[in-house]
Amino acid sequence: YPLRQEDADPLLSLQQRTGATAIIGVGSGVAMDTVKRASSLFEDTYLLPETDAAVLASYTHFPMLLDTHEETIVTTTQHQPQTNNTTTTIVLDSGHICSHNHTKSACHSILLNSESSSAKQVLESLLQQKQPNLHWLQQTAPYLQDGTDSETRSIPLALSCSLIPPVFASTHVFTFWAALLLGEHADQQHDDEKVPSLASLALEALTVQKLMQYIRSNQAAQPSVIDATDDELD
Repeated sequence: YPLRQEDADPLLSLQQRTGATAIIGVGSGVAMDTVKRASSLFEDTYLLPETDAAVLASYTHFPMLLDTHEETIVTTTQHQPQTNNTTTTIVLDSGHICSHNHTKSACHSILLNSESSSAKQVLESLLQQKQPNLHWLQQTAPYLQDGTDSETRSIPLALSCSLIPPVFASTHVFTFWAALLLGEHADQQHDDEKVPSLASLALEALTVQKLMQYIRSNQAAQPSVIDATDDELD
C-alpha cells in the first residue's frame, strides 16, 4: 500500500476489451483504490473492505496512487476517464472490529488537524467510545480531504503523500498518522496505543530541513509553511 499507478492501468485495458459494466473490490485498501481508480468506466462498483485502512479508503472519493517516478503519492483522478455516472455500493461487516494497532490515534490525528468546524464535535463524540469501530472510520473519512473542489487539503494526508515514499516507505499510513499525533499532541495519545515516534520509523537520519525539502518539492503544505526559511524552521 498504496497502489502503484502502473498496476492499476491494466484494469482499465481489461474493461475496454471485455465491456464489463460492474467491478467488485474485496479486501485491503489497495483493492478499494483499484476500484476507485477505474470506477468511472463502470456502471456499478461494489466495495467490500476487510481491513481498517480499506474501510477508510472506501469512504474517500479519491484513490491513493504511488507515483514511482516522482516518489510521491498522488490522490488526483485527472488521468481517469469520465464516461458515465457510476453507482457505488459499500458492503460492510456490521461486526467489524478495528484491528490495526494505531487506528484510534490515526483517526484522532486526521480530525484534530482538520480545519472544519464540525471535526472537533465528531472527535469528542468518538472519544466517548471505548474502542475504535466502524463509526470511527466512517466519520473520519470525510475529513481526509485531498484539496480538490475548493477543499483545504488534509495536513496528515498531505504529509503522508510527500514523506512516506522517500522516508517512511516501510511504515503503514495509519502508523504514520498516529505518529503525527504523537509529535504534535503528545498529551492526547491513547493509553491503549503505543505509537512509535516519526524519527524511529524513518529510513534515514532526519532533520526538519530535510523533511521540508520533500514537502516543498511535493507542494504538500500551506504556502506559509512552504516558504518558511531554514532559520524560521530552527
